[in-house]
Amino acid sequence: MPNKKIKKFYDLVNKDIQDGVIDYTTLQGDSYREFWTNFSIIEMEIKKLKFTYFGSTLTNIYGRDLTGTYFSKEEFGGQYTDFRETLKLVIFKKEITITKGTLHWKKRSDTQWFKVNVPLCRNGKIGSLALICFS
Repeated sequence: MPNKKIKKFYDLVNKDIQDGVIDYTTLQGDSYREFWTNFSIIEMEIKKLKFTYFGSTLTNIYGRDLTGTYFSKEEFGGQYTDFRETLKLVIFKKEITITKGTLHWKKRSDTQWFKVNVPLCRNGKIGSLALICFS
């Protein structure tokens, strides 16, 4: 694992995951509190992917709050296709994935990120929960 926080989260999720997904209410427990500011939640909304939560640590490092915005090529540039393929694995095949990269599309190649993507169930719908850590 690339980072202690990523490993701790990954181990916790693997303990709490049921039927291939983590339930949204589980995230509200004390054991997940330390991760909240690094969470990104994306849900399906009529064939579009929407950020329903983008944590404050992510907002500060990324440079803007994506909560309420749609996942788009305009926002993520050349990274869009890779991110989209990962989201498809997570949402439709219920796979946990670990990815990494830089913010090169924002001209910040020196800012490296690590991400654990987990299938999330909220109100009966499957979406994606990501824990994103920067180094």
